[in-house]
Amino acid sequence: VHVIDGTSEQPTYEFDAIRLELELFSPALADKPFIVAFNKIDLSEASERWASFEQDLLARGIRPFCMSAMNRQGSYEVICAAYELLKKARQSSPEVE
Repeated sequence: VHVIDGTSEQPTYEFDAIRLELELFSPALADKPFIVAFNKIDLSEASERWASFEQDLLARGIRPFCMSAMNRQGSYEVICAAYELLKKARQSSPEVE
């Protein structure tokens, strides 16, 4: 799960930086399925940036989730998505790292 600070001035840049860092550290790790959680949606700065961030990632075929860790808004959806991702990985490969 990649948690992006929604109050960042450039959340898409933050996401790209995480992905690049993973790719440089371990291409195999970067190839694993992932979830993107846009955090702090309860704050006005984040809610103003959400639509643009969501559109940018959807254009890449990535479905981001918005959430607030502080008040748990959207956290259930992120947890369920992570569970489904793990379940799918276990079904397709008996040995998951």
